[in-house]
Amino acid sequence: MARMPPYMLNLPNPHRKLERSRLPVHCSPLRSDRARQATWLFVRRPEELTTQEKEIVERLRQLHAEIDLAYLLVQQFVQMVRTRTGERLDAWLAAVASSPLTDLQSFADRVSEEKEAVFAGLTRDESNGPDSGTHYASQAH
Repeated sequence: MARMPPYMLNLPNPHRKLERSRLPVHCSPLRSDRARQATWLFVRRPEELTTQEKEIVERLRQLHAEIDLAYLLVQQFVQMVRTRTGERLDAWLAAVASSPLTDLQSFADRVSEEKEAVFAGLTRDESNGPDSGTHYASQAH
């Protein structure tokens, strides 16, 4: 019989139902095949979600307090990006560091490593959008 890899030894029994309030984040639906869809819902503007998408987000947030916290912290970060409010970055990094959300902490650690560049991106008005570099390209010819 083949040995199971170490990361699989701590997986919950899929045939046993867990109480919703005791469901740890590492066992949550966010680790399923639909993780990308859930992540996309978490970063989108709430006002742009369909009624069905809003219901999904609410159900996910009600599954566990850590999922709700993850949603709030992700929304705070994307709001900083949208509104160019980099002065909130330190407080956001501190909130993530003091949270139990290890995946989000890994992201925050990478943000901290490049904090100067991230801060600049969150405060400057320059765009790297679709027209970025167009002026240079037209001068090169």
